[in-house]
Amino acid sequence: MKNFPPRMEERFLIYRKYGGVLLAPLYFIYDLRVFFVIRNSGLFNVNWYIKCNPEAFPNGLVPGEHTILGIKITLYSKIRRVLEHPIWHYIRHGAGCGNDPALFFGTTAYLDRYREVKKSGINPFYHFIRYGMAKKYTPCGKVAIDVANLEQIRRECRRKLGVSIISDEIVVDSEIPEIHGVAVHLHLYYPDMTDYFIGLLKNIPMKFDLFISRGYDHVDAERFTEIPNVDKITIKQFPNRGRDIAPLILGFKELSNYEIVCHIHSKKSPHSVTLSNWMNQIANVLLGSPAQVGKIVTLLGNGDKFFYAKNHPDAMPDPATGWSCNYESAGDILTRYTNIDIKELPVVEFPAGCMFWARREALQRLFTLPLSWDDFPEEPIPPDGSIVHAIERLLLILSYDVPGRAWQD
Repeated sequence: MKNFPPRMEERFLIYRKYGGVLLAPLYFIYDLRVFFVIRNSGLFNVNWYIKCNPEAFPNGLVPGEHTILGIKITLYSKIRRVLEHPIWHYIRHGAGCGNDPALFFGTTAYLDRYREVKKSGINPFYHFIRYGMAKKYTPCGKVAIDVANLEQIRRECRRKLGVSIISDEIVVDSEIPEIHGVAVHLHLYYPDMTDYFIGLLKNIPMKFDLFISRGYDHVDAERFTEIPNVDKITIKQFPNRGRDIAPLILGFKELSNYEIVCHIHSKKSPHSVTLSNWMNQIANVLLGSPAQVGKIVTLLGNGDKFFYAKNHPDAMPDPATGWSCNYESAGDILTRYTNIDIKELPVVEFPAGCMFWARREALQRLFTLPLSWDDFPEEPIPPDGSIVHAIERLLLILSYDVPGRAWQD
């Protein structure tokens, strides 16, 4: 079944209509093949699909191990993860209802445009991946993307945003240029991570001011005086809205007076076991050693605009475009407050975990967005699809015309 030609698939699916329960195992195996072809393509937008079909996923996507009488059943768990996955829902139900699997693919429009696909009974998204792309079929989605040339489009979007990949060949001056003000904004939602961040902030080899936003839990300011180069410490409590983004934009207006700003926050990603070490990976890129911080500040001090960590593969629910289910809300923000057309950026690049170093000019549009606390919904909010996640994806876009490079490490 690995190299099924389309004509044979059509005949197989015709027989499926009349085969009854006797051939059900064979049809199940065929659907599994469709599942893995779609999943392995990396084109199915999981969070987008869940958001568009909330009745099918009232609790979102909840992966996990399954047990029977307290014994972990690995094979059973793997099968359950397939049967509960949005792709399986799309194969068995969603495609027949006209649901879309991604921003760039319109199920109904694709079937209407290519009547032979509709007649064949082949799953439309699977057909596009297996056959349609090679024939240069149009995916007919909300976002126009030539999926067959996705990597070229991604490179072009990175070029527009000034993104460059850091490498060992990049030579950075050992002497840090004169900087007129360095600030660190730490959103400390989890005070139990205080020692962890103190250790990281000790790696900053120059004087800086520290701004800490917190929720309702107490933060001990005295603890942060252990940091050798910290100058001024400001701690403020804010409403539990907007995660780390709202305090950055609305809580500390004085951050716009600093030449270089570092933004970090206490991230635990409780919704994903695979991201348990993600915070450490980002922290090592941004604050891993005095030499690393010195390199970052030197790059920004010499005219570059951003420095950030590469996104974790498991943190990209939409690896094709990066927008996930935030395209419309991000586009609304750009339309209302800027003259930037989101259609020019069908693929988006953004800092991992929304943590970064940046030059003041690169944050100017972000700091001047006319938002209020009421624009951010109260917690709990979903792990994707809120205004916070939309703004996260706009960080580099809002500075697209600022000179300098955005370094990804």
